[in-house]
Amino acid sequence: MITCRDHMLTSIATNVKTVFAGHLRGASKTHLEQAEQAATAIAEANMELACAFIQKAAMEKALPEIEKRLHDVSKRANSTIHFNLDLTILTRRFP
Repeated sequence: MITCRDHMLTSIATNVKTVFAGHLRGASKTHLEQAEQAATAIAEANMELACAFIQKAAMEKALPEIEKRLHDVSKRANSTIHFNLDLTILTRRFP
């Protein structure tokens, strides 16, 4: 259902790396590499949670609109019941 998983994964990883970089100013190259690996692992671990959150938000937003449209269709269907009578049949039987 989520079509931008790769972009979202990259975005999460980049944001976590930015936070880590802010706290690791002046750190060694090894620490920076470990921070990058940790950011990637955090992004991958939270990917399903992020997808579930987006799906839930989309459903909550769509549900009232779907209910409104179904109500409108139902109301329209109930108000437009027509009987098509062929009057020629009646005139043949009853001259």
